[in-house]
This record gives sequence, C-alpha cells and structure tokens, in this order.
Amino acid sequence: NKKSGGHNLDELADDRAERTYELIKELDGRYIFLDAATERGLNDVADDDRADFRAELGVSEDGLAGLIRGAYEILGLISFFTTGTDEFESLARYFAGRGLKAVVADPRALRVGRRGLVANGQPVDLLYRDCELNEFLDMERHGRRLAALRQAIREGRLISGLLWEFDQKSCWEIFTDPTHARYFTTQQRWFFRRHLPWTRLVRQTQASDPSGARVALASYIRRHKNRLVLKPNTLYGGQGVVVGDCVLQSVWERTLNKALGGRSRYVVQERARIATERFPRLNGGSVCDVQRRVVSGFFVNSTGVGLIGRFSEDPVVNVSRGGGLLSALMLT
Repeated sequence: NKKSGGHNLDELADDRAERTYELIKELDGRYIFLDAATERGLNDVADDDRADFRAELGVSEDGLAGLIRGAYEILGLISFFTTGTDEFESLARYFAGRGLKAVVADPRALRVGRRGLVANGQPVDLLYRDCELNEFLDMERHGRRLAALRQAIREGRLISGLLWEFDQKSCWEIFTDPTHARYFTTQQRWFFRRHLPWTRLVRQTQASDPSGARVALASYIRRHKNRLVLKPNTLYGGQGVVVGDCVLQSVWERTLNKALGGRSRYVVQERARIATERFPRLNGGSVCDVQRRVVSGFFVNSTGVGLIGRFSEDPVVNVSRGGGLLSALMLT
C-alpha cells in the first residue's frame, strides 16, 4: 500500500515488472493498467467532463470499463446492452395488469374534451411526469401551447406536482442571503445561520459572500476553492459534486466554467465541517480501526422522531458514492 511506503512494480529500479508481464503472457493471460489514484480523482469530475480530463491525463478509457472488457475477453463472454427499462411503458403495463387503464402520451397530444382530459383518444384522470417544468416551457416556446396540461395542473391532476420544482439546492440562497432577511422572523434567521451553509446559484452577478460583503460571485468562487463546494442544482446521489480542496485548480476552473455556461445550473456552497469517527472493521481474521466521515439527520412528526445516518471514506458522504448507512440504537 502506498500509504504505508509501498511502490508499484513498474516504479522500482529492477526487472520485476517486466518479469511479471512475461509470466502473465506465458500463462496465456493478460493484464490491464489501472491507476487507482486517477480513477479516484475522476470521481470528483462531472460526467460530461470526464472524457476531456482523461484525454489530458493520457488515459484512453474508463478504468472499470477496461477491467470489465478485459475480463469478458478472457472469459469469452458476450453481453447484449439495451437502453434500459422504459419507465412509462413499464408503469402502463403494471396498471393494465391490475385492471386500470393507462396510456403513454406526449404532453403535446393532451386535449380537453367534453368530459375532461383526453390522451390518444383515452379519458385521463391523472397525469404522471418525470421531467422538469423547463421541458414543458421549452415546448411552449417552440409554439405548442399546453392548454390541457395547464388545466391538469390547476385541477391538481399532475404527479409530481409543481412543489417538486422547489426541490432544488438553490432555494437555500433565499434563506442565506441577507437581502431576503426581512421575510423571516428573528428565530428563523438564527436557525438558518446555525444550520444552513452559505449557498448561491452560480452566475455572473454581485452577491454577498459568507461574511456579508458584496463580491463578484464568479471571481470569489474562483479564488476560494478550498473553502467551497460546487454542486449541480437538481441532481442527487452526489452526482457531479466537486469539493474544492480535493481537486486541482484546473478541475475547479473547468467545473466553474461549465456552471457559468448555463446548460447545467450549479450552486456553490461553503464547505461544511463533517465529523469523523473511528469504526471497527474486519480485516481477514482480525479487527482494525478505520476512520470515516459521518453525517446524520433527524425528522420529527406527531408520532415520533426518525434518524438516518451515513458514513463514508469519500468527502461526499452519499450511499451512491460508496458510502454506507449507520444503524441507530435506542437506549431506554
């Protein structure tokens, strides 16, 4: 292990690496070069930018893809890849199998009939969507007024409803920007300062920094990467999150430029201090201690208090990024 003073074979001043390669060939095997440090670093780069960074680093393909491809070639396996499950068709078949009529339709095909909404000639009671409101607005900007869809929204027939549009990280700018302080009570403002990180939607503008001073936002982000985090505004699962002090300045600049380009909206947040704890881990037949970052959240309703905890070696503590869930014990 390099953290313990180890070295890769090809870094040593002897012929062990070459002899290893020759032995693999003699056994009719093959080997794949996989740079773990490079792969780990690329995890912090947004999906759209990874190809460019691989080209800069001289890496032709994704390390995991190369490993899988090599394994398939050795084992003589073949896979047939498809585009995945069609969510809408699958849902329609599910409901049809339970005696409920369901139709998959383009929102531009919706009509208002004498008895209500109609899609592809079928009466419709509820609409299900899995897209952003902006996609509907784009359709209208291109000349297709979605009158039937608007009526469905007014009548509360759309699932997910418009509240989903407010499930964005940029909403926290409202709570952490002094400009909007007059809309909240003293107690609410105290709560925001204590529990919410400074958040701004990334754009070319003047904004208040964490201290309250007015700054050029883009320049401030560029200069203070080690205390900031860039995140896609609406994605989840840790996708595309870039922690400033974990990446090179070139990675930070590229992500910032992408955010300013407008195609993908990003927020910038002040990096939160995340607690670390030590956990026992089975290592062969022995137990060792490992250090992990830990976060937890609580939710309260009339029936009780709930807790969810996560831990991870990665600075982005998310199950989709390789983290895990913590169990909770109730002591009485």
